[in-house]
Amino acid sequence: VAGAVEKDSDTAVTVRTLTESITMPVADIKSREKLPQSFMPPGLLEALSEREAIELLKFLTTGQ
Repeated sequence: VAGAVEKDSDTAVTVRTLTESITMPVADIKSREKLPQSFMPPGLLEALSEREAIELLKFLTTGQ
């Protein structure tokens, strides 16, 4: 499973993928790795106007 960790406890980890949130028991996780790259495609911000980039960042940081 690849995604951003939403919740992390001693018993379970919830990961937000591109399409859903998945909760899995810690006991079922064989390994975890923090990847150096972002999920955002390279060059995405360059294709957006300044206003669109601001709205995207607002959405990503607030969820609205």
